[in-house]
Amino acid sequence: MRMLKLAVISVVVLFMLLLLMGLLLPSRTIVSRAVDLPAPAAVALPWLTEVKRWPQWMQGLDSFLLKQQNDSVFTFEKTEIHILQQSDTLIQTQWITEEGQQHLSTMRLIPAADGQLCTLQWQFEFEVGWLPWERLGTTMHEKILGPQMETNLELLRQQVITGR
Repeated sequence: MRMLKLAVISVVVLFMLLLLMGLLLPSRTIVSRAVDLPAPAAVALPWLTEVKRWPQWMQGLDSFLLKQQNDSVFTFEKTEIHILQQSDTLIQTQWITEEGQQHLSTMRLIPAADGQLCTLQWQFEFEVGWLPWERLGTTMHEKILGPQMETNLELLRQQVITGR
C-alpha cells in the first residue's frame, strides 16, 4: 500500500512539474524561412497564387492528388487548405489537418529596389493548448518543419530559374 501511495504521489508531482514547465513555453510558435529569388516578383507570384503549381515545389504535395473544392479551398489527402487572403505581395492560407489542428501559413514577396529580384518570406504559425505535452511539442516544430521549408524554397527557386 505504501509503494502504491508513493507511486501515485510521484506521478502527480511529475505531472505538475511538467505542467509548470510547459506553461513557461509559449502557446504560439512561428517557423519562418526566406529565400532570394532571381526574378521579379511578378514572375514568382504565379508559383504562389496558383495552388495547382504547389506540388511542383512543395514536397509532400507531389505525392498526393491536390483537389480543388472551390475557389478558395483545396484538399490533399486529409488536409484542407483555405486561401484567406491574396494580393500581389501576400498569400495567406490556413491548413486544417484531419485532427482539426489549424495552422496559418503566410507567404510574403518582397521586391528588391531594382525590381529584378525578390525575397520570399514564408512562415507557419502554430497555436497549442495548455497541456504540457502540447507545449513541449512546440520545440519540435522548428526542427521538423524548418528543414522541409528550406528544401521547398530551394525547389521553388529552381523552378523560378528554369521558368517552367
